Amino acid sequence: MALLAVIAFAAGTRAFDLGAPCSSPCAHNSDHSLIFDESYYVNAARVIAGIHPPATAPYHDAPLGKDPNAEHPQLAKLVMAGGIEVFGDGPWGWRLGSLVFGLIAVAAMYALVRAAGGSSWLAAGASAVMALDNLMLVHGRIATLDVYALAPMLVACALYLRRRLLLAGLALALAASMKLVALYLLPVLLLIELIRFAIERPPRGRRVRPLAGRIRPFVVTAGAGIVALLLLLWLLDVAMPAYDPGSRTVYGGSPFPHVGHMLSYAAKLKSVPHATGISSSPWQWLLDQKPINYSRVAVNSLAGGKIVASHAIVSFRGEVNQFVIMARAGSGGDRRRRLVRRHVRPVRGRGRRLRPDLLPLLRADRAARGLSADDPAVRAPRDAGGRDDRLGGCARLQLRGSVPDPRLTSPPVRRPLNNHFSWSLDRVSNP
Repeated sequence: MALLAVIAFAAGTRAFDLGAPCSSPCAHNSDHSLIFDESYYVNAARVIAGIHPPATAPYHDAPLGKDPNAEHPQLAKLVMAGGIEVFGDGPWGWRLGSLVFGLIAVAAMYALVRAAGGSSWLAAGASAVMALDNLMLVHGRIATLDVYALAPMLVACALYLRRRLLLAGLALALAASMKLVALYLLPVLLLIELIRFAIERPPRGRRVRPLAGRIRPFVVTAGAGIVALLLLLWLLDVAMPAYDPGSRTVYGGSPFPHVGHMLSYAAKLKSVPHATGISSSPWQWLLDQKPINYSRVAVNSLAGGKIVASHAIVSFRGEVNQFVIMARAGSGGDRRRRLVRRHVRPVRGRGRRLRPDLLPLLRADRAARGLSADDPAVRAPRDAGGRDDRLGGCARLQLRGSVPDPRLTSPPVRRPLNNHFSWSLDRVSNP
């Protein structure tokens, strides 16, 4: 329920006034303004959909039916073109895909925290922080490629932590088919495995797995992702060839020339010292030292013919929130709680009760240790001559550290389930 509330709130904040900014009187789709890099991606989507962009817009002379934004893969722009086909050449057609993928990213953050060992409340809190982040809010309601790549990246990471390695590779390939920078997830996954190897403390008597064995999951995911990416790029180049307006080159068929073009274009994007405009160094992104004004619509106050104040009524900024919340996930205590929740049901008080279907396992355990399987300590209450409604007909499971039930009279039979906790099944006396 908490996740649904977060997603509903995120959907409302992103859908509200989705057409802004707009020039007066804002009666037609042509009155709506494009924001920042929308001028490239929306016009590329228009060309894909068979619509000529305005004469002063990028790609206005590109051949229809091709992707003129060849420096990025086609998939995200195909989604935008589909939105234009369904909802028209307007704000909802341009931006609905970003809204949907932004909500998927919020849900994927929940899945990622849960896969890392976090509780449901921690996962819901992380999703809420993500939904409220300024940069996520902005990119979740404008037609840029970033949120299209982010959502499957988070899904891939969550699947990787759950050891769904091939599915993680496919999700990574999908993300990279939106924007090639999604491949930066691979160094992150490798770093996760190296940290695990560095801090691994195996149980006594067991050896530490060699590093080659530890990084095997990473190799499987990376290999599956790269193969799937090349296949996806080949399919995209066949279905919707990319076109470079500068060299007038069409990239269709083999994905390798197109990949080479994308990499060479990215290699030319370098930051120089004391750069002006929106250029900045990567470390400046994290510190918000050079936030970017994506769009600003202001009302100015004049005095004596001079502007004395300016009040923004629409302001989209490329700026992340200052507070970043990090949580230690996958702790032994949290794994213990998950294991307890999986095998027992709570009752009133601090004790818990054992599921009846686990009684055969307990009897088999006692028999293996040379004890009688018919001992009253492993009988359900009804075997002792009646049903104990106060316990719901189940034997009592007493966790270490909990308050003993006064009706439990026999000494406990203990057996460790793992390194973190042990259970004790006790005989229940009917009143």
